[in-house]
Amino acid sequence: MSSDRSRTRWTLYRFSSKPIFVGIVEGTRRMPRPVLRAIAWCIGWGFFPFVGRLRRAVEDNVALVRPGDPPRTRRRIARRLYFSYLRGVADFWRSAAFYDPDLILPPEGGMEDLRAGGHILLSSHVGNWELGGLFLKSQGVPFVVIAQPEEDPYVERKRQEARARFGIDTLLIDAGENILFKVRERLEGGDNVVLLADRAFRRDHVPVTLFGERAAFLRTPFLLSRWTDRPIVPMFFMAEADGRYRGHRLEAVVPDPDAGAMAQAYASRLESVLARYPWQWYNFFNYRDHCRAVLE
Repeated sequence: MSSDRSRTRWTLYRFSSKPIFVGIVEGTRRMPRPVLRAIAWCIGWGFFPFVGRLRRAVEDNVALVRPGDPPRTRRRIARRLYFSYLRGVADFWRSAAFYDPDLILPPEGGMEDLRAGGHILLSSHVGNWELGGLFLKSQGVPFVVIAQPEEDPYVERKRQEARARFGIDTLLIDAGENILFKVRERLEGGDNVVLLADRAFRRDHVPVTLFGERAAFLRTPFLLSRWTDRPIVPMFFMAEADGRYRGHRLEAVVPDPDAGAMAQAYASRLESVLARYPWQWYNFFNYRDHCRAVLE
């Protein structure tokens, strides 16, 4: 089934392509993490002068989160974001090949109830969400990932293989019309479901206010919460100053007849994370322009 989901491109450049991922996947099997991080840094500097559109888009996203910062500070944060993402890619694929539990710090917030399943774990393109799946597995949390397929079939296959190595199941949104019924079955069967909320579509969106400006989030997670009467637990997996990662669990959003109110409650949780980690919001396109196009 084809839809606007499968046709939408989420980067200004074709980074998620087979030639790039062949190098990433093969390289992570042969080199230790410090070497991979150094290579990611060198690659980043090699491409940095040639990705002007991306830099400008990220700087505008930073301005949404930090409107009071001068342009020089926004440029610095945007540069840090760019290199932080490259390091995160190296860390995930290295962990997918050779998992190192020392890379993971104890979580912020208890995980006991999540081990019983039945929650909607809602994140965004913030922090290392792929590595977050390995974190949840290390905590004994059962879950299934609800994801949109990658533009490149090779990239999608390798991501699926990396998840499957740790017993992580994935349900693709474009796989069929009965996806919501499959999700309900997994929730009732004792799994949590994991989704990302910050990239919306004209046919699937709910308006919210983010840092005082209009934005659009996916509506599906909030409708799913209402339909199944399951709480939404905001979860983010962030890189910390020492180079390791920590899971952050925020206050749950309880089911409400008003999906917009639920989405706005989640937006306030996301704001608190972005205010703390503005260099880890990995949308490599102009987010405000995207939201305007969705909401028009």
